[in-house]
Amino acid sequence: DEQLCEKMANLEANYKTSIKAADSLFNIEEFDKASGEYNLALTLKPNETYPKTKLEEIDGIYAQRRAKMEEQYASIIANADNLFEEKKFNESQEKYNLALSIRPDDQYPKDRLVEIETQLNLIAEQQRIDEKFNMIMAAASSLVDNKQYPEAIAKYKEALLIKQDEFAFQRINEIENVIANAEKQKEIDAKYETEINLARRLLEEQ
Repeated sequence: DEQLCEKMANLEANYKTSIKAADSLFNIEEFDKASGEYNLALTLKPNETYPKTKLEEIDGIYAQRRAKMEEQYASIIANADNLFEEKKFNESQEKYNLALSIRPDDQYPKDRLVEIETQLNLIAEQQRIDEKFNMIMAAASSLVDNKQYPEAIAKYKEALLIKQDEFAFQRINEIENVIANAEKQKEIDAKYETEINLARRLLEEQ
C-alpha cells in the first residue's frame, strides 16, 4: 500500500516505468513477471487499454501452451499404451513417466506403471524358472550322451517339476523305449547264446 501510494504520487512516470518493465519481461517471455507489471500499471491507470490487451495476450499464450501440452500429453499416453500392448514394458514405462512429468497428478499413468512393474516382476521370475529348467535339461542331455539312462530320466523328471514341457516328456518316453529295447535285446542274446551252446554240445556229442 505504501509503495502504491508513492507510485500514485507520480502517476504518469510510474505508469510508463511499469509498462516499459512489463514489455521488456514480455519480450523475454517472462510472462508471470510481465503480468505483475501490467497489473500494476492497470492499478495506476485502470482505464488504459494497452495493459489489458497485453494481459489478454498473455492469457492467450498460456492457453496455447496448455493446449499444446495437452496434445503432447495425449500423444505420449497413446504411444505408451501401444508399447504396453506390444509388451514393450521398459519403453512403455519411460513414456508413462514422461507423461507424469507433464501431469503429475494424473492417476492413469500411475496405474499403468504399477501394472508394468507387476509384468516386469513376472517376466523376471519366468526368466529365473527358464534358466533353472534349461540347466537341468542340459544336464539330462549330457547323461543321455553318456548312456546313463536312469539318471537322465530322473533329471528330465526334475525338470518337469519346474515347468511342464512336451520335449522333456518325449525324451523320457524315448529313453524308456531304449531301456525296454535293450532289455529285450538282452533276452534275445541270452536265448541265442543258449541255443548256440546247445548246438555246440550236440555237435561235439555227434
